[in-house]
Amino acid sequence: MNSNEGEIRDGGVEVYASPNSDLSLAKLFADNIVKTAKTKYSQLDSYKAEDGVYVRTTQVASIYRRTYKGIYDTIPYLFIIREIGGIATGAYVDGSNSSYGINEYRNSNVGVEGYLIEFGYINVEEDLRNVLKNGDLYIEAITNTINDFYNIK
Repeated sequence: MNSNEGEIRDGGVEVYASPNSDLSLAKLFADNIVKTAKTKYSQLDSYKAEDGVYVRTTQVASIYRRTYKGIYDTIPYLFIIREIGGIATGAYVDGSNSSYGINEYRNSNVGVEGYLIEFGYINVEEDLRNVLKNGDLYIEAITNTINDFYNIK
């Protein structure tokens, strides 16, 4: 569940993806969750790539720009996605720092794709009520999306 310190009246599903990824799986997650769990897409416009799909990048601190030069503007903003898809797997080791060596796959999409799926906002009563009432439908939507996307029977 997402949250917001300010007053928010309208929630909805948000799937966050890496800026370097193919967004088709993220879009399928969003579409299937909305359809199956009887909910809606978030109306948030900031960082929106498609209905229910969001991509946000960050600029890392200047100390890291020397190590990861040239890629800091394409690093996913969200820690979960960044760690799963990048630093933890060595994807950003580009050879500019001799202590780390070089990852030959640093400029490819070979590796781990990470997604953050927000079912709605915990401080939006409609979202919270729907997740509590239809939790099994959210699980069904995610499971079916993975099975369909990877042709798992």
